[in-house]
Amino acid sequence: MILTILRIRLIQVFRVLKEIGLLRILFLLAIMSFVSLLIFQTIKQARNSYFVAIITGFILISIHASRKDKRFLKMNFNRSYLIFLIEYITLVFPIMVVFCFFKDWKNIIVICLFCLLIPGIYLNLGLGNVTTFIKILLNPFSSNLNFKLNIKIPINNPRLFEWISGLRRYFIILIPIYVLFLAFSFKEYVAPVGLVILSIIVSGFYYYGESREFIELFSWNHKTFLVQKIELSVRYLLVLLMPIVLISLIFQPGTWYYIIGAIIIAILIQIITIVFKYALFAENTDLGRNGIIVSINLICILFPFLWPLPIIMGIKYYFKAQDNLKKILNDIN
Repeated sequence: MILTILRIRLIQVFRVLKEIGLLRILFLLAIMSFVSLLIFQTIKQARNSYFVAIITGFILISIHASRKDKRFLKMNFNRSYLIFLIEYITLVFPIMVVFCFFKDWKNIIVICLFCLLIPGIYLNLGLGNVTTFIKILLNPFSSNLNFKLNIKIPINNPRLFEWISGLRRYFIILIPIYVLFLAFSFKEYVAPVGLVILSIIVSGFYYYGESREFIELFSWNHKTFLVQKIELSVRYLLVLLMPIVLISLIFQPGTWYYIIGAIIIAILIQIITIVFKYALFAENTDLGRNGIIVSINLICILFPFLWPLPIIMGIKYYFKAQDNLKKILNDIN
């Protein structure tokens, strides 16, 4: 089936070449030759080669986001991910060959990471939306602009309703910041800072108290509810942060201890946020004030002599959260 799709793609390429004519083909070949020469010269200079890898990744993201056949392939083929993966590897294969020629294995791994991660992104961004976005940048006060962004969050676990709503709510903020840290994670100390900042943004997903029915729906036991909530949040947070961690370890292996420290802080931020959410729980209410408490605990974590304070507060409010959940579940039952 995959070979059939690739054969169809090949037929489409030949059909397009046939339609544009010989002169245009020669013109395109001249442009491609010039661009290939520039890429070759850039990769030849080791200090600039990572730009090629990052730009290649962004081009793949834009191609994937602009595709209109994602839904069709997912509905009609069980291995749609593999189809996307093979197509994108085929597209970047010439660049990977050049990297192999110069034995630049780090950038090959970066491009492979892009190829592995991009097929799992559920983002539709049409060319018309890109044009509208440019118009917004040029004239932000225009009232005749229509911008529609179709976002499908790749999370199907209803227990993570905070993540689903949070990603949609903070998408415009989270994605540029995430891409920025991902693009510069090869630089020293960028990744540790990025891990902590992204964890703080994700903690904002939990600054709203859900209906009591949600708690009843996902747990009958107050003792396991909090642990399961923390476990799921930490698991998805690590998945989100892993590309930045991997690129940083590839380019800056000597800073691994900073990475581990940042991961621990990121996990602690999630645990503290969830514990305080249910310790100070209010149904269908904005819990933004919890951000102040989380910030205080974060400051304490950064200074070792203040560690006893978040530990004592964490234990105290953990049991308070358990009591609140027990009351909620008893009232519902």
